[in-house]
This record gives sequence, structure tokens and C-alpha cells, in this order.
Amino acid sequence: MTDRGAIKDVIKKHWLFVSGRPNGQRANLASADLSGLNFNGINLSSIVAPGADFSSSKMIGSDFSFADLFTANFEGADCRRANFQRADIRGARFRGARLSGADFEGTDLRAGRYAANIKEDKGQTDLSDSALDAANLKGAKLDQANLKKASARFADLSDSSMFEADLTDADLQGANLSSAKLKNAVLTGANLTGAVVKGANLTGAKLKGAVLDGVDLGEANTAGIEIDEPKEALTDDLKDTLKRHKEWLDSNGGTGQCGDFQGADFSNMDFTGHDLSAANLTGANFAGARLSRCTMKMAIASGADFSGAELMLSDLRGIDLTNANLQGAILRRANMAGLELKDKKGRDTGKVWKSKLAGTDFSNADLTFARMGGADIEGVVFANAKLKRTDLRGCKLPLAKTEGALLADALVGDAAEDEQTPLAATG
Repeated sequence: MTDRGAIKDVIKKHWLFVSGRPNGQRANLASADLSGLNFNGINLSSIVAPGADFSSSKMIGSDFSFADLFTANFEGADCRRANFQRADIRGARFRGARLSGADFEGTDLRAGRYAANIKEDKGQTDLSDSALDAANLKGAKLDQANLKKASARFADLSDSSMFEADLTDADLQGANLSSAKLKNAVLTGANLTGAVVKGANLTGAKLKGAVLDGVDLGEANTAGIEIDEPKEALTDDLKDTLKRHKEWLDSNGGTGQCGDFQGADFSNMDFTGHDLSAANLTGANFAGARLSRCTMKMAIASGADFSGAELMLSDLRGIDLTNANLQGAILRRANMAGLELKDKKGRDTGKVWKSKLAGTDFSNADLTFARMGGADIEGVVFANAKLKRTDLRGCKLPLAKTEGALLADALVGDAAEDEQTPLAATG
């Protein structure tokens, strides 16, 4: 069905049906083209629409509870606060959909195929890149679902089933995963900061590169998990030095003391969440160290060794990494763009302190979703680096060495442009 007038009539009769009024009839929109339509706030409870195309539609606050949405297409749709309770959404596609606050309690989101759907023969439910922040997915069936790079901050995933689900680089900060079934799930690079995993089954799960700050894995079944080796704890003397450095930062130099770590050996140590802004890190050795969620604004780290270090979600704006070694470093979602300067009263000055990356070696580094806009990258080595969706706008990419780099969807061009220009994969 493609006729918009006929679709409107079907929806009207369905409303009569669900409200118990005369002349009502349950809507059957199997394989219908419903793309781009406005369903905001409409009661579509129990609708029959397997294989239907809802792509780019608006359905804010709509009710799809108990609906048959088997392999339906919701790509790019605005489903904020929509109700999908107990619906059958097996094999559905939600890539890029806005699902913040949506209710998926008890929903079946497992793999599935629909023979009449000739456009899509893949059975995997696709929620990649979707926005699920604060969504209710309690008890949802997400076995083998694709949740790559999905944002599910503070979502309720308790009692959900995510056997072999792919949550690579997903943002699960503050999510409730209590009693969730995550056996053999892929959580590589996922942000689980503050997530609750009490009673969760993580048997065989892949957690390499995951951010686990504030997560008590002792409350979950973690037999056979793949996880990063624990790093060396900071010494008491180093903790005291970092405390005085933080005091110096907070007092704008009035008290405390700026950290001078020139040439220090911090290899394989755990600095997670510490503030090293404006510190002297020249020639320091951070090889294999963990620096996830660190703040290193305007730090001087020229010639430093960060090979194999973890710098996920770190704030490196305005940093000086001239001739530094970041071979094999993990910098997913790290920010190396310019730092906007403010005056003593906290007002914008219109000036930007650019990051200095000239001569830095990022060979084999993972810079997925990293931000480097406007940085000096003359002579930078990106050999075999992952630059997927890396923001390189305002950078003079021809001055860098990109042989073998994965530049899929990297953002290039003028930093002042509103449009983000994706760069096709090369190498």
C-alpha cells in the first residue's frame, strides 16, 4: 500500500478499533510504504505492519504496544518517547533512529526474516547509531542485535536478553544492566561508566577497551570474559603530586604547584579520570598506560611516548603532542581540537589555542570518533590508523601521511562549514 489517502483511512479505522468504537478495524499495513509520514502521538497499538517502511517518519509519543512490526524499517525515524511495549520487532532496522525515552519493555527485538520483504534479507535487528538514552528496555529480547555506537545512557536494560549482541563502542553510561543476559556479547570500546551489572551474565563477553569506571564486575558472572589487563596503581607520592597540581589548577596558580613530569616513567600506570591540564609531560613515558577520561588541556607532551596507551574519552584540547609517539594508542572519542580561551570572568575571548600535533606518530592508532578539528597535523603519520568518523575539519590533510589509514566517513573540509563532508574510505 502506497496511497496516502488510503493509509489515512486505514489509520482512522484502526483508531476506532483500539478505542472500542463502531466500524473500527485493525490496521493491516504489511509491507506498506509509510516513510516520511507524521504519526506523532497516534495510537497504533496492536497494528499489523510486518515489513512496513517507517523510515524518516515522525512518531514522537506514538503507541506501538503489542504491534506486529516484524522486520519493519525505522531507519532515521523520530521515535522519541514512543511505546513499543510487548511489540514484535524481530529483525527491525532502527539505524540512526531517535529513540530517547522510548519504552521497549518486554519487546522482542531478536533476529528475524520476512519473506515478503525483498529489500532486506538480513535478519539482525539494527539499532546501530540509534539514540536510546533513558529508554525503557527492561526485559527486551535483543539477542544478536546490532547496537554498535548506540547511545543508551541511563537506559533500563535490566532483565534484557542480549546474547551475542554487538555493543561495540556503545555508550552505556549509567545504564541499568542488572540481571541482563550478555553471554558472548561484544562490548569492545563501550562506555560503561557507572553502569549497574548486578546479577548480569557476562560469560564470554568481550570487554577489551571498555571504560568500566565505577562498575563492580564482582556482582556479575564474568567467567571467560576478555578484558584489559589491570594497570599498575599510582604511588602515594604521585597521588600527592597530582593533588597539588589539581589545587594549582583550581586556584588559577594561587596555591598548589604545577606538575612537572618531564622525562618521568609512567608506563603501564592507571591515570583514569585525572587532570593533567597544563602539566609538563615533555618526553614522559606513558607507554601502555591507561588515561581514559583524563583531562590534559594545554598540556606540554612533546616527544612523549603514549604507544599502546588508552586515551578514550579524554579531553586533550590545546595539547602539544609535537613529535610524540602514539603508535597503537586508543583514542576513541578523544578531543584534540582547539581550546576556546576565556577571560578571568569566564567570558569567551574569541581566541582558540590550537592543538600541536606536528610530527606525531599515530600509526595503528584507533581514532574512531576522535576530534582533531583545526589542529596542526603537518608531518603527522596516520599509517594504518583507524580514522572512522574522525573530525579532521580545518586540518591540512595533504600534509599528513595517510598510507593504509582507514578514513571511512572521516569529516574533512572547512571547520567553519555547517555541512560535514564525509571522506570515502581509502587505502
